[in-house]
Amino acid sequence: MELSIAPEIQSAVHEAVRAGGYRSAQEYINEALENYYRLKLERLNFEVGIGLEQAKRGELIDAEEIKFDDLLSEAKKMR
Repeated sequence: MELSIAPEIQSAVHEAVRAGGYRSAQEYINEALENYYRLKLERLNFEVGIGLEQAKRGELIDAEEIKFDDLLSEAKKMR
């Protein structure tokens, strides 16, 4: 797989490798991606936890009341 990486990102990767924290650019990128997905999963678990607590308190919305367009708009705002 070939990737094009912005020059400033390339510089940051090479600097991290030069500083001695990583054996190669590949190792650095692999760790960065692993951290990204780990943090993403932690965030998802946190959000699910909030939803479960809200459900326990009875803070639910009937599915019939949800308007898909409103839900989609809210999801876009969260990005």
